[in-house]
Order: sequence, then C-alpha cells, then structure tokens
Amino acid sequence: MFILEALEHYAETDRIAIRYHDEKVSFSALNRMADAFAAYLRRTLPSDGRPVMIYGHKQSAIPACMFGALKAGRGYIPVDTTYPTDRAAQILRDAQPSVLVDLRTSGLSAEHTLCEEDLAQILAQPALPAPHSG
Repeated sequence: MFILEALEHYAETDRIAIRYHDEKVSFSALNRMADAFAAYLRRTLPSDGRPVMIYGHKQSAIPACMFGALKAGRGYIPVDTTYPTDRAAQILRDAQPSVLVDLRTSGLSAEHTLCEEDLAQILAQPALPAPHSG
C-alpha cells in the first residue's frame, strides 16, 4: 500500500509529520505508534476485517490509529466530535466496528472501546514493524 510505504520512508528521517499547537510528532514517532496500534489490533481482535472507528477531533493520535488500522489490514472510520452525538451513534450502529477509539469520552461504546488513556498506553508500547497486509 503506497501510503504505508511513504510513511515508512519518511520514518527514516527526523521530519515533522504532525504539528498542532505546541505539539510536534515526527514521522518516526508516528510510524512507531502506528506499529504499536497495529500490533494491539492483531493481538486482541479476531481477523474479521471489521473497521476501527476513531472518534476525536485533531488529536495527534488519530493519524497513528488510521495508519495502524491499515497496517493491521483493517479499514477505519474517522468521526469528528463536532458531529452530533446521535449521528456518531448512528455511524457506530451501522458500521459495527471491531473497536471504537473514543478520544472524547463520549459515552459511545462498542465491543471493544478504548479511551484516550488506554490508547496512550497502547501507543507507548514497543512493537515490531507491522507486516504489510496488502
């Protein structure tokens, strides 16, 4: 997948991938976090191919979850917290994701729900690079 190859190429540099307010995340750190999230998904969830729903707003962890989902062979559904909660709940019901990453403690829940603190622990784990899924 070209986007994952590009991420891994830039991960060999010190270039900044994400800049939001005072926070900066390098491509290297982004790739490491994506590998950690992919490893969590492969280790924890069945290989059913269901997507990951990411509910947040501009957090630097969102791209790590997106890339991690792709590395684990899953799709992802980004849902911004500016959407009405009822709409987010409808997307959740319709998509039936394998995991919900809830970065705003919305009260939404899925079979596996990760809050911001859970995700921070997962992304901090060392992980081997994810095998390419496609």
